Amino acid sequence: MRIYMDTKQEQELKAFVIADLHFSGKKEIQALKWIIKMISNHAFDTLFFVGDILDDTGILRNDKKMTDILLDFFQYLGQVIPTYLVYASHDQTYYSEKKTWHQDEETLKYQFLNKISAYKGIYILENQTKEIKPGYTISGIIPSLKYAVNKPDGDPELLIRESENYHFLKDLKYTDENILLCHYPLAIEDLKYQTDLLDKVNVSFAGNTHNGMTQLRIFPLELLLNLLGEPNRGLITPAKIIKFANTANLRGITKFDDDTNLIITPAITSLAACTEFLHYFNWMFYKGYIDFHYTHEKKKMFAKKG
Repeated sequence: MRIYMDTKQEQELKAFVIADLHFSGKKEIQALKWIIKMISNHAFDTLFFVGDILDDTGILRNDKKMTDILLDFFQYLGQVIPTYLVYASHDQTYYSEKKTWHQDEETLKYQFLNKISAYKGIYILENQTKEIKPGYTISGIIPSLKYAVNKPDGDPELLIRESENYHFLKDLKYTDENILLCHYPLAIEDLKYQTDLLDKVNVSFAGNTHNGMTQLRIFPLELLLNLLGEPNRGLITPAKIIKFANTANLRGITKFDDDTNLIITPAITSLAACTEFLHYFNWMFYKGYIDFHYTHEKKKMFAKKG
């Protein structure tokens, strides 16, 4: 999916935006190779990774070989392209043999984040802003794990109470093009509508909703759903309910106002290992990504009003 936005800066910017790798082992190695091929074949200036890199922390706990492959992948990324990332709920939790989820930020921190943060060109945006190049900033916000799991879509009341952690966004300049990464699209919506923290943010990227789920490789399901009058959908919602009505605001591009847009990034892995036997059908779906251009050329960007 290619998206263009006008820029007021002297230089243009081209970004490769990906989300929801849900790395759990051998099945995702092909996805790593695909990412490397994409950045090798296109002249991207930067790469944004918008959360759920891991399916859970079990890979870090139990499989050194696969963990080393993932670490080597990020080391390579940093060497060839500036890579900015935020992490999310799956990255901070462990799925036990009893099929229950457990909080596990420590494993993520010591077995992954601390290691990749030492790599050249890898930037973990833990509630902070960095300059990509003159006139362009990239910020990342990571709501607490409690926010993400307390309610099916995230607890908006908790988010607002935590929003003091995001006051650094007020230091952004109106004269810059300011980009925001946050895994949870509804967190961005709540912050936009209930606070003034995003007033200087021009475009936000989220993931989480796996909105590439309907992009089947073997059957034109998108066409069928259009005929049924379901223009906005995604078969997996944060509430894990296969119900089209629940996904009306969880796909594509939302234009909040003339200066603020939310872009929801399709998933690299549509059916993750946490979906159990459904994981074996992931090959049926296209890998989703955003090819994002800040450009001087006049091009139209499709957007729906928030």
